[in-house]
Amino acid sequence: MVRRATVVVLAGLLAAYSHAPSAQQAIGLSPGESASGLASQPDRRYRFVCAAVAVPAKNVWGTGEYADDSAICSAAIHAGLLQLGQAGLVTIVIGQGASSFRGSEQNGVISSEYSNDDASYRFDTSADPGQISWTTTALRIPRGFTDPVAVICPAGGPTKGIVWGTNPYISDSSICLAGVHAGLITPADGGPLTVTHSDEPRNFPGEPKNGIESRGWSGSDDSFTISAGSADGTTPAQSGGRRIKTDGFKGAGETIPPQRRIITTEGWTGQGAVP
Repeated sequence: MVRRATVVVLAGLLAAYSHAPSAQQAIGLSPGESASGLASQPDRRYRFVCAAVAVPAKNVWGTGEYADDSAICSAAIHAGLLQLGQAGLVTIVIGQGASSFRGSEQNGVISSEYSNDDASYRFDTSADPGQISWTTTALRIPRGFTDPVAVICPAGGPTKGIVWGTNPYISDSSICLAGVHAGLITPADGGPLTVTHSDEPRNFPGEPKNGIESRGWSGSDDSFTISAGSADGTTPAQSGGRRIKTDGFKGAGETIPPQRRIITTEGWTGQGAVP
């Protein structure tokens, strides 16, 4: 109870550092949640991990552009980004609203017509990270989901705070504070991070670092690790490494002396000289 009470107090203290009237509470998203509390900042990007949806929500309005109180995960199925029964990563961009929203039936989800809503969102399939707040946690990410999630912490964060663990961190820790604790970003500048969820049971030793207090905890199976991120959402290559990209394929490896190379993946072959 002491730890949970501290979380509540910490969230209240950190709320002053969130410039959005309604900040993103967590990366994980339950099936019925909408964007109605997030629509105050047009063009703001939010990235979520949707829980698997077994039965589509009835509160979906629009096609392509969705009214802000539409259930995000069901709208993602309607848009063809997820399938029924599939957890997955989605990114929404807050829109200006519309005078009308067209209803349709797609991918097993029925969306309804709606008129004159001054807030909306659309889905973005680029790898660009979403901006979170300094109070956003890694809670509610579905069990078994381990894909990396690219996020950006805004500048002007708190210089002190509390997390639980030392990379990995318990999932109700602030992601941005964990990034500061791990030495990957600073409160003044913020910056990109990569979040990877884990549901492996373990103990979490605490160790204060970089002005952030870390407290130990044991026996949790809901945690995340933090690593360096990039502004375009890709995982930065290690020093001395090289990154190779083709449509639908990414690879990384250690640098070796220049020589002619042939790279083959299933269904694709590329050939060329290394500069």
